[in-house]
Amino acid sequence: MPRVGILIPFRFKQSNNPEDAMDPREADIGENIKYAYRFEAVYWDLNVLTGICKKEIKKQKGITFPTCCYFYDARSDSPTYKKVAYKAKLVEAYCLGELKKMPDEQKFIPNWRSQCINGKWTAKNDWVVKAHPEWIEEHHKPSKLWIKLTNFEELNPPLEINDFRKWDGSQLKGVRGAYIKCL
Repeated sequence: MPRVGILIPFRFKQSNNPEDAMDPREADIGENIKYAYRFEAVYWDLNVLTGICKKEIKKQKGITFPTCCYFYDARSDSPTYKKVAYKAKLVEAYCLGELKKMPDEQKFIPNWRSQCINGKWTAKNDWVVKAHPEWIEEHHKPSKLWIKLTNFEELNPPLEINDFRKWDGSQLKGVRGAYIKCL
């Protein structure tokens, strides 16, 4: 039986509101790969598929760790736009409250994601210092889900979203994030 994993987008979402703005490195797959290579893993934060960190949802969908995580390119100016261009090993998923209680896991959270766990922009983030110094100490909406990733791999050629099926075998339609059968 195929494992159940996830399929998520990567793209930078520009915002002038500090509450939901992104450091461009958050959605930069290359920056995440470099961080994971240097520190052996990286946490990626999400506000979709938040059930993956809850025991009842994992049981319902048959999710066990480690599993697969596929990334589709949601950058409209990219040659791989709407293609599944990367995959990684999803080691574990935690809800925000759980991860905050795990000091040994903090080293896998890049400083350019700290606002997503701490709920505010700080001077530790060099991008906000340069691009938006007025945001320092401003509120940022914390992310509900944190997934620990390793072993990133570029898919060449990239896959089509239609190559995947939902966890229950049904076809994917529009995708903002989905529980899928691992290929």
